[in-house]
Amino acid sequence: MIKELLSMPVPSLILLFLAAIGITHIITSGSIFGPIRKFFLKSKLSLFESIGKVLMCNQCVGFWVGTIFFFPFLISYFFVNNFGLIPSLIFAVFFGFFIFGPINSLLSDIVYRFKVYLCKDCG
Repeated sequence: MIKELLSMPVPSLILLFLAAIGITHIITSGSIFGPIRKFFLKSKLSLFESIGKVLMCNQCVGFWVGTIFFFPFLISYFFVNNFGLIPSLIFAVFFGFFIFGPINSLLSDIVYRFKVYLCKDCG
């Protein structure tokens, strides 16, 4: 299994990470999701307010975007390499939750902090 995992196509992984980071930033700070974040934040229900706070957190959204975004890629990769359907699902959940979700969370937060650092003097 380790041999197959290390043979994953690196360009595809890089493109998936860049897309996942982009989606994370669109959800957390994009104007297109602004009304949705405001709706949840201004809600009287504490659950909705909590969802609004999560939608503004790069690490929180980055984890879930990374986990969900890589799931189909991982399932197809393991299934094509003859792991079978059930082991493919187990490996995809494991790698999504414990590898790709946290990595995307970290990378999304680093990119956000770098953006804030570069634009601290931007009106």
